[in-house]
Amino acid sequence: MKLWKNLADSYMGYVYCALSAIVSCILGVYLPTAWFLPFLNALFIYPLYMVPISSGQLRRAFVQMMVWTIFMSLTIITFAIFIPDRAGSHILQGLSYRDEMFRWVRTGTGAESNLRAFLPIHITHLIIFSVLSLLTGGFAGLLFGAILLNYMNFYVGSLIRESHFAWQAIVLGWQIWAIVRVIGFITLAIGLSHLFFVYVRKKECNRTLMNEYLIGGISLIVLDILLKASLAHDWQTFLHPILP
Repeated sequence: MKLWKNLADSYMGYVYCALSAIVSCILGVYLPTAWFLPFLNALFIYPLYMVPISSGQLRRAFVQMMVWTIFMSLTIITFAIFIPDRAGSHILQGLSYRDEMFRWVRTGTGAESNLRAFLPIHITHLIIFSVLSLLTGGFAGLLFGAILLNYMNFYVGSLIRESHFAWQAIVLGWQIWAIVRVIGFITLAIGLSHLFFVYVRKKECNRTLMNEYLIGGISLIVLDILLKASLAHDWQTFLHPILP
């Protein structure tokens, strides 16, 4: 534990976040089943994640998780571009989500621009993610979050590849509401994980920051829904020309 604490408290913690994301993705796409990828994603980062969470250093945890998320995204997008068959076979729901999103880009039909269709999905994901994060100190939340993040990144990489690196795919592939959602999930998970360590592991509570992260996470997820409901139609219009 002292090793992880020293690592988490230094700049090398951020280096570890980046490397753990890259290495876990590389190993995950070359192991036999698709479940290895998100499990390794979560397993590699969790020892570092729990140190600032359990000690109430929630801002440090947030920055570290953002580094992890960015490098996870860059790695999976790269795999989707250059080794699409292997990536597709090793990312849970990757192919089905890509096909669903491609259909939306080409036709404008699908859950992405239909509030009644996407809202139940978002709420279900939020409930599962929140319960898992709260009950496991964040580990199962990281596992579930990695599944969602990986298939979203696989779609973005596939869009870039299929469009022959069109600027719209590179700039707009990650919709603004999806970015807000990811940040919201990270923020909420940090607050819920700290709550776990306070009440289950009897760690000291940083109540002010914990409440900020809980309220901030929920607020960002609500903003995600509002942005998606407002912007999805126009966003699809911008993306439509890049897919044959």
